[in-house]
Amino acid sequence: MPPWASGIWWARPRARAGQGSRVLCLLAGALSLAPCARADDARSAPPDARQVQGAIRQGVNFLQHEQLPSGEFPMLVRWKKRDSPPQPDEAHHGGEPVWTHDSSSGGTSQVLYSLQFLPQDLAADLTTKAAAFLLGEMEAPGVWRYYTKHNPLHFKFVPDMKDTSLSGLALLAHRVSFPHDLHALLRYRNPTGGFLTWMIRPEDIPSDAAVAKDGVLRIHRQFYLQDTSNCMTDVFALAYFAHHGEALPDLCAQLTQLALRGPDADATSPYYPISRHAFWLYEFSAAFPYGVAAAYREGAVCLRPGLEPLAARLRAGQHPDGSWGNASSTALGIAALLDVGESGPVIEHGVHALLAQQQPDGGWPMEDLERVEVEATHTLAVYGSRSVVTGLALEALGKYLKNLPHHR
Repeated sequence: MPPWASGIWWARPRARAGQGSRVLCLLAGALSLAPCARADDARSAPPDARQVQGAIRQGVNFLQHEQLPSGEFPMLVRWKKRDSPPQPDEAHHGGEPVWTHDSSSGGTSQVLYSLQFLPQDLAADLTTKAAAFLLGEMEAPGVWRYYTKHNPLHFKFVPDMKDTSLSGLALLAHRVSFPHDLHALLRYRNPTGGFLTWMIRPEDIPSDAAVAKDGVLRIHRQFYLQDTSNCMTDVFALAYFAHHGEALPDLCAQLTQLALRGPDADATSPYYPISRHAFWLYEFSAAFPYGVAAAYREGAVCLRPGLEPLAARLRAGQHPDGSWGNASSTALGIAALLDVGESGPVIEHGVHALLAQQQPDGGWPMEDLERVEVEATHTLAVYGSRSVVTGLALEALGKYLKNLPHHR
């Protein structure tokens, strides 16, 4: 039975990769240094292709158990009071947060996008079901909402640019065609050349009178009124347009400058999602490099000047154990570096760390992926998904295998 079957998934923390083996080495060192030497030698050697292939198969098996009958890969959410300690009315179990299924298209589009880097026959059933699910969620003229048609919030939120871009890219990666209208999407650009997150014009934002009749609209109105460009929405929109051969030179120049200058270019700007001032707080610092590398791979060659500065910051940010922190960060870092031609010890150490983070059931750990501040209710919605983290890990491992000399 998949872990989401009850509607609640109990997240269990996992020790950081490599900690346990290091402790054993230190204890063993009282008698002999050989165990530590062997462990260090194993980490310094390139990851074995057969080990990576086995990890991929286990990860695919995990996703087969996670995928819902509808084809959806579940996203989960937990709520917490903003800037306050846990309250008695907040649901916990044994001191661990309670995650509930939050039916959405976002997790499925990311997993489907990542699966394109695995051998086609290995994940064919997964991709067929996921593609059918996304096609069923699509609306004219080829757009997607975050919440699915099975979620009560579906019609409360308008379609958005990020889910539309990523869903479209995921389907196209698997040669699934669908009707789309790129010119309709251009209506939602802002004066700086970026894209609005939400596909709603100012005149269509719920009025004060409408909010007074429907309290839920108060939250949505906050989102729409505070809608500003952010680099993750823009970079996937650029990738989507680039896939279709459409250049957006002003947006590409803006993203290239951000890649060149880094997150410290404007510490108060919500545009870079690592900033604490951002509306969407991404937990992984490798997200923007991953998005830029993906857009470049899709055909946005104008991003080339920014690739090496991004890669240099990724290399500098790698931890001594080879990771970039948690599993999603590590997977994104590896995938981005491989896309821009990186090889050697940085990649090999990263793959070792990612393999060490795989769980006994074949998946990778539950992690916070996004946090959304809801000012209207003074709460924070935290989103996570083992399916998404596992998909990202499989993408990184699949790219690594394809770059091995005998796999090319």
